[in-house]
Amino acid sequence: MSFSEYIRLARLDSGLSQQKMAKALNLARQTYLDMENGKVCPRADRLMRIAEVTQKPITYFYGLGDGELVSDWKRLISSVPDEKKAAFFRIMESVSKELSS
Repeated sequence: MSFSEYIRLARLDSGLSQQKMAKALNLARQTYLDMENGKVCPRADRLMRIAEVTQKPITYFYGLGDGELVSDWKRLISSVPDEKKAAFFRIMESVSKELSS
């Protein structure tokens, strides 16, 4: 499944319309549609917001599910010093771009 399909499924699972999701992300509806249709890959901060809004773990969008791996990712992210989190999220963004191509 593609990255954009996970975004769409998370929205549907949350019972949100495209318009409501776009509003929650503070985006134009068309910009959100472009993400959901795979024309645009969301930045790491937007992906984190999508995860918050849909109440899905970030691993869900990478096809890694909701299981034990989630706690491993949470533990990993919490162990990254604040001053290095930006670099960590750049790496995650790079991974998301690779997975969506």
